[in-house]
Amino acid sequence: MSQFPIRYPLTNLQELAGGARDGGLFRGPKTDTSALWKGRPPVNVDGIGPMGMSISFKNESATPGLSVTIDAEAGTAYGGIARRVFQVGEGISAELHVGSYPHVNVRAITPIPADCTLYFTWVYEILGRSQLLSFLDYTTPASVIELPEGCEAITVESACVLTFQLPQFTSTFVYAANAGERVDALWSALSCNVANKFVFHLRGI
Repeated sequence: MSQFPIRYPLTNLQELAGGARDGGLFRGPKTDTSALWKGRPPVNVDGIGPMGMSISFKNESATPGLSVTIDAEAGTAYGGIARRVFQVGEGISAELHVGSYPHVNVRAITPIPADCTLYFTWVYEILGRSQLLSFLDYTTPASVIELPEGCEAITVESACVLTFQLPQFTSTFVYAANAGERVDALWSALSCNVANKFVFHLRGI
């Protein structure tokens, strides 16, 4: 038996697309920016709007682990913005609770590889805020970096010493991390004593 779902062809596109546009896809290879959404969330004819956006990624290439970077902003007319920059890949999807924001701007800012598809859809059920993942190649030991918005924890590839910077209080907090360890984000900036690779765990919007 096939592991893939059976697909039923539509007689007419309007069988599913009779209302506001509420999703789409981008197929690779695609090298330019892919705008998933820019503007107000969609509203149906009855005035009901979606609660959140779901983003997923299908990798049918010969290379496991491919991903694409998403830049998501949700804001108001008065300048308030919530922003996350994160990756999605096969099995690492994202659910953004952005339906109540007046303006939403979500873009894929890295190329979509060949034989990969990026999907997005607005959903009307209340979504939980899924954990988002963001990768950083930390190449300059002892350099101080700011943590990405929404960071809750950091997973380090190599054993290291992390130094969290608290300049307002003239203080630092030092933590010796093992290879592959997940470390709570203690403050907004840190340095590392060796070149390393980090996976940041971000709170969803």
